[in-house]
Amino acid sequence: MKTYLKTTTWIFLLSILVFSQQAEAQTSITGYIHKVDGTGVPFATVQLINKEDSSFVVGAVSDYDGKFEFEFVSTGIYLLKSDAVGFKTQLKTYNISEDGNAFPVLEIVMEEDLMQLQEVVVKARKPFHERHADRLVIHVKGSPASTGSTVLEILERSPGVTVNRQGGTISLNGRTGIQVMINGKLTKMPMDAVIQMLDGLSAADIETLEFFNTPPAQFDAEGAGLINIKTSKPKDQGLNGSAGVNIGYNKGEKIGTSFSIQHVTGRVSLYSSYSLNYDRNKHQWFNYRTMKHGQADVSLSNISHRNPVVTVQNARLGWILQFSKMTSTSVELTGFKRNWDQTAYTTNVERRSDKPEKVTGIDIDESNLWGSGSVSVGLRHDFGDDQQVNVMYDYLAYHNENPSIYRMGDDPSETGSLSQITVAKTTPIHFHIIKTDFSSYLGARVKASVGLKYTQSRFTNKVDVSETIDNLIYKNLRFSNFALLDEQIFANFLSVNWELNEALNLQSGVRFELTDSNIRSKTEQILYRRYGNFFPSALLTHQILDHLQVHASFARRITRPTFNDMAPFVFFISPSTLISGNSTLQSALINNYEIGYQSPMYSVTARYSIAENEIGFLQPEYSEDFDEHIFSSQNLEYQKTLALTQSVNLTLTPWWELQSSVSLYHQHFKTAHFEENFTSDVKRVSFSAMNIFDITRDLQLELSGNYESRNIWGITQFRPMGEINLGIRKKFDKYGTLTLSATDIFNTYIWRMHANIPQEGIQSGWDYYENKRSINLSYTLNFGKETSSLPKRKSASETERSRVQ
Repeated sequence: MKTYLKTTTWIFLLSILVFSQQAEAQTSITGYIHKVDGTGVPFATVQLINKEDSSFVVGAVSDYDGKFEFEFVSTGIYLLKSDAVGFKTQLKTYNISEDGNAFPVLEIVMEEDLMQLQEVVVKARKPFHERHADRLVIHVKGSPASTGSTVLEILERSPGVTVNRQGGTISLNGRTGIQVMINGKLTKMPMDAVIQMLDGLSAADIETLEFFNTPPAQFDAEGAGLINIKTSKPKDQGLNGSAGVNIGYNKGEKIGTSFSIQHVTGRVSLYSSYSLNYDRNKHQWFNYRTMKHGQADVSLSNISHRNPVVTVQNARLGWILQFSKMTSTSVELTGFKRNWDQTAYTTNVERRSDKPEKVTGIDIDESNLWGSGSVSVGLRHDFGDDQQVNVMYDYLAYHNENPSIYRMGDDPSETGSLSQITVAKTTPIHFHIIKTDFSSYLGARVKASVGLKYTQSRFTNKVDVSETIDNLIYKNLRFSNFALLDEQIFANFLSVNWELNEALNLQSGVRFELTDSNIRSKTEQILYRRYGNFFPSALLTHQILDHLQVHASFARRITRPTFNDMAPFVFFISPSTLISGNSTLQSALINNYEIGYQSPMYSVTARYSIAENEIGFLQPEYSEDFDEHIFSSQNLEYQKTLALTQSVNLTLTPWWELQSSVSLYHQHFKTAHFEENFTSDVKRVSFSAMNIFDITRDLQLELSGNYESRNIWGITQFRPMGEINLGIRKKFDKYGTLTLSATDIFNTYIWRMHANIPQEGIQSGWDYYENKRSINLSYTLNFGKETSSLPKRKSASETERSRVQ
């Protein structure tokens, strides 16, 4: 370990030295445009013009602080032209010497022009789906039906995305193990808690969703793909913000409110946000299985009527301080609290060919409380000659309490005739993350970055299970457990972006991660693993015409077992059916290949992935020793996925816009956890479409829908499902936006799962009705100016926040 740290440190320092020497051989210009009083002039246009022939050489736009840069300019005599709205145009002559040194910092003072032009407002709508070579971007603000929805509901409607709320997983283009980031910061909670958090996060606070299939080397290798959720940012210096309220109804009331306030000055940027969502609903869960038990045919089924009440709170506070024109620091605090309270009643029916039918019941009281807090501190320094360094530290703390009571018997309402199982689960989790990266140009067309990252994770998982039979309490030693996990991940990366010519670009890199995982109980070591992997990636893009592009990419990724899977837990569906963890899971390694073509109106992409030790979630097994049906995550030997996606954006009339996407999949896998393993495959199709109608200038209607023929999670197959949504939005010039939306109008978004284990003679499945159909009324009011953006910030934990799963 010490040798590894020493080696990577020297590699990092040597890379910085080489990049620095390379960069010093280049000529660059840094300048600042400001008013007479010293205040920076943002968004000024600056052009460098050849004095001999008046040809354009290079241009730039000043940032919110008035800074601009020209990179790799040859020596000679130039004209410098600067323009800004409300200021007089300036034209001056500058001579760049031949000594090879960077040109001195320019200070340009702009004079205000008292002759003001009348305001011109140009309105344009971004497409809801926008495809790039490396990612798909969804502009949430462009959808009326999205207003009043949660972020999770937006994900469920997104092309290629499947959210399994019961299994606590998200898949992208047929691949599981997807990681979720918020503003470039990975959510390190358990994925089921992430799903619940996103279900409590209002879409009104979201600007865009980004979907990465082949993330570059700067991102951690964790996850088969990445989803980055970008929240709304302030639009100009001064005070900006928004406030909103949402009311709705499904099988119970839905109430939500949110606000955000930002204040941006020349040197200090402050921002804060808070949201609260309450949802009371009714769910139904039907579970069944058939099997052979000896010579008898056995059929077991149960139906559970669940009444969950979910409350979710999110808070964020941060500030960015500009010490100088070259150095800034940032601090961000976040808080999250989600409480799931539920009462349920389950009826169990057992039919055997050799015995009479038996009916039992379970009364369930369950709470699942997740709380988290984080502190993020960052320092950024710009050397002014195309070199930049970032240093970041994050501390993340999570706490989960999951108490449950199961009262079982012929009639659970009669106190003396039942047995009771009590489960108490507590899981505190802590992370320390340190990250540093350095970037520099190595020539006129080559930019390189190097970085180091260290992550320390620790959690304890305590599960106490007791049984009460005939008023006597017994501790269940089989399900009670205590586990302590310590994990360290050391990583470094090298990334190079090379403009081969004006039309051809290559972005390549390699990342190395060394993982140490140790799980132990109070008395013994349960599991110890130490492994290192290289993760290369490459993206080649070719610009055919101004708006036509083809690309090819490759990336190697890893999906590590989630913390919940590695720490034993138990959740009872019926007396003989339960969900449990699996501490023997191995990490899955995935190779992703992709080729594609995109234009503003049309795109087509072909993807192929091979996953070794693929993790299949909620895989069914039968335990003869305990006569139990157990669902737990298991490794498959492999899973291969071939996908073809085609998207179309059409403006059919000046008032009608259509955006659609269709994907075809072929998946093939082989199991690894049975005595007799088998192979299987599935072919499926998914489709989504959105129609946007501009009824008047301020009135917009949206009709959208999606359909998925079927899906697989290991040996588990999900039946076809889909939904139709409708939304109408009215904008008032000074009084905000009012939106009425209806989701899943025909109540067709139903999870139906089926699994067949032929060598064991078992068939099982469940249907889950979560009553997504709802109607929502939302109102949002924005205040402040809307012309620029908050300075960008990074976080050391941009890849950690979803493995707490």
